[in-house]
Amino acid sequence: MDRERLSICVVSFPVGSALLAQSILRDLLQVLSPLCDKLFVISSAQQMPVNDNIIARDVGLALHPTGTVHPLWLSDLLQILKIIAIQLKICWLLITISSDIDLVIYHTCGPYSLLPLLISKGLGKPTSVSASGLASQQSYSFMDNGKRIKRLSRSALISKMMSLFERAVFSITDQIAVETEIAITTLKLEEFEQKIVIRKATDIEAPLREQTPKIEERSNLVGFFGRLAPTKNILGFVDAIPLVLERSDTARFVIGGDGPLLNAIASTLEQTGSSQRTELVGWVPHEQIFDHLRKLKLLVLPSYAGEGLPRIVLEAMACGTPVLATPVGGIADVIEDGVTGFILAENSPKCIARNVIMALDHGHLDNISKKAREAVSERYSLEASIERFRESINELVKGPAIDTLSQ
Repeated sequence: MDRERLSICVVSFPVGSALLAQSILRDLLQVLSPLCDKLFVISSAQQMPVNDNIIARDVGLALHPTGTVHPLWLSDLLQILKIIAIQLKICWLLITISSDIDLVIYHTCGPYSLLPLLISKGLGKPTSVSASGLASQQSYSFMDNGKRIKRLSRSALISKMMSLFERAVFSITDQIAVETEIAITTLKLEEFEQKIVIRKATDIEAPLREQTPKIEERSNLVGFFGRLAPTKNILGFVDAIPLVLERSDTARFVIGGDGPLLNAIASTLEQTGSSQRTELVGWVPHEQIFDHLRKLKLLVLPSYAGEGLPRIVLEAMACGTPVLATPVGGIADVIEDGVTGFILAENSPKCIARNVIMALDHGHLDNISKKAREAVSERYSLEASIERFRESINELVKGPAIDTLSQ
């Protein structure tokens, strides 16, 4: 390996929510760009961010969003065929650029990186796999008479298969990257601890540089921003809204995002009489998200298991917006209950509503806002992210490969 001209290939599996994946990938490339001479990216064209510093390789195919193909068995069959085809195409693209790359980072790939990972190892390339969540813990959904989407866990067989693939990926790769230390336990990665590094790429420089409204100057606006999918427990949040409105005359709600549950959310808000005090703003471009977060008095993220460390949590904290979230993935490593945010004991609508009211009435919410902003400034600035990636890459290639390239 020519240490003075380190070249990195990032593989980002083409998922159905291309806009979300694109913004996550953009943050990663911003951190990696100062650390290498060449930066290849293998993904779909829809997921590829605009960046003159990357060398893009289009897979030409992507998974379809949950809930867009019916019946459910046909959706699952098509997804399986696409997963196989995409992995084979990634394998071929890796072979074609193998002489130009020094290492491969698998980002948001999970168990779907198994075949490309084997090819990378066969080509003699060091590999790093990002473990931000477990696909085997995810849920899928189905339509109930076209009115509401019900939550349903994956079948035991599918979950078992995904779990086996994930364990195989973690066993084969040279390095596993998690976003927080607690994620090692929540993602059940203790057996791989010797190859684990802690790092996260996120762009929170803009809100940290700018002034943010004091929490006491904001109205009682409570928000959710993210993919409107079952794993986010967005329906639990929506069911909690009328319970809050019964006890608060000033509370208002905003929901931003897109996904298979959008129609079900709108229908539920109408049925419960909550629509007049709840705004559905749709998908929010990344460059506008901070404007929304600065207006909130509280961000709620009542997700089920399977989360890593959602970027929206760090972005909200950088804006001085307290977060109320379930302690899944790496969230409990960032949010200290009652100090830098609030932790949900469980995510039922009654528990969510009770904690939303508690947070809005909290006597020291201004201190929590300040401490949240300070916490992410210390740990997740762009400079800190670049340094963590520099250390993990040097460890992966067994030497100081990038001591001077970023200077």
